[in-house]
This record gives sequence, structure tokens and C-alpha cells, in this order.
Amino acid sequence: TLTWWVKAEATLPYERKSLDTKTFLVSASLGLPETQPGQPLILAQPFPNPMKSQSMIRFRGESGAPIALLILDVQGRLVQRQSFVATGNGQEWRWNGQDLEGRRTSPGIYFVKVTTGSTSDVKRIVRLAP
Repeated sequence: TLTWWVKAEATLPYERKSLDTKTFLVSASLGLPETQPGQPLILAQPFPNPMKSQSMIRFRGESGAPIALLILDVQGRLVQRQSFVATGNGQEWRWNGQDLEGRRTSPGIYFVKVTTGSTSDVKRIVRLAP
């Protein structure tokens, strides 16, 4: 019988390191609470926020549900759009600060809107000059 002693320390929300500095994955958790039957959608606060070049957007919906993710400017104009099918385990998408045409967006306030069915959630994100 072999006995292994491992010390895990947080380096990122979902990655841990061992004493011998070999990285291993403990879990694939996105840090979102479990969705409940009456709660079809969860949108976490984008990170980092404020952002310079990119920000991670994490969300969770009921498994199999279509999810629309929109980035809107302060006037409500569409900047970026992505479509997903919820896995039920949580998903993430990295916004690189570009619009639908691939152009770099201006510094300012933007809104991340995630919708599934008749349920929506919105988070604010601030884009800084790179």
C-alpha cells in the first residue's frame, strides 16, 4: 500500500498545485452555485472587472436549454453575441473586448446579458484602455 501526502494551494479558482509543483485538476467547478428547478439561470460577475483586454464570463442554465449571451453598450446597442446550449454544469466564455466585426471596443461601461427562455440576468463590466 502506498500513501501519498499532497498539499493543495489555490492558484486560480479551479486549479491547484502539489508540493512538487506538478499541476493537477481537483475539479472543474466554475465557482457557481447549483441551479435549482425554479432557478433556470445563474450569471456570475465577470472577472477581471474592470478589464483591459479580456474578461471571463461564467454562467449556468438548466441542461439542454438554449442560452443567448449578449454584450451591450450603455445605449443598449449590440456589441457581441454568442449562443450556447446549457450543459447544467456551468459554462464560461472569454470576451476579448472585440465587437461582432472583430474590432476592439472603446473603453467604457458594457453590460453582459444572459437569457434562457423568459429569464435574463445582467452584469455590468467596465472596459479600460489597454
